[in-house]
Amino acid sequence: MPQSVTGAAQLGTVHISRVTRRADLRRAKELVERIYGERYGVSFTDGTPDPHQRLEPWPDRFVMAQFEGRIVAVGGLYTGITYAERYSGLTRADLEAAVASAGVDPRGRDFVEYGRLTVAPGWEGIGPIFLTVTHSRGFLAPEGGRTPFVLACAKVSVFRLCERARIKTRTLGLFPSYPSHERYRTPTDPMETRITIPELDLDPLMHALQLPLNLDLAIHGVRRVA
Repeated sequence: MPQSVTGAAQLGTVHISRVTRRADLRRAKELVERIYGERYGVSFTDGTPDPHQRLEPWPDRFVMAQFEGRIVAVGGLYTGITYAERYSGLTRADLEAAVASAGVDPRGRDFVEYGRLTVAPGWEGIGPIFLTVTHSRGFLAPEGGRTPFVLACAKVSVFRLCERARIKTRTLGLFPSYPSHERYRTPTDPMETRITIPELDLDPLMHALQLPLNLDLAIHGVRRVA
């Protein structure tokens, strides 16, 4: 149980780990599907996706945060063909050119895409620390080797959240409009495709973290905002 810290705030332990068990994968997908379905009217498939029909591809890998056994946040990683390459019109040559322009050699490095950040209602405050921890090698490169370059297709407001998480993102361009995103993007909060170059854009100490990891966070009242 959480321990009292001050007044309404309590100290609670949040467990962050890769999703490796089938039961946890089912629970993680249920949270993502529920939130995305209710808020944005989209569904997910392991088959052929079609954003024109609001049918989105599942990520290839997941990470989750749990509090007292309940999943409170989920993130995903596309490790094969990325969402950006599939739908933004960017080619692998475009991505490599963006990395090279920053002074980093892209040869021999993979590109992955972080996506489907989902937070359970009442846990919105956990977003920045969850993003920080899940941009660690423990999630991005669990098998070792060089960390891949990290793409993301999201609203500008989400990238502001990345700034709070001390994650620098480099704009590659506006993301095209699809029916899947009609309830997600707005004229004042458009979608962009961005890239993060780990050795330049991530805090070295946080990037070196391994998973699983326990975090003692301040839990505030019913909202449980970390």
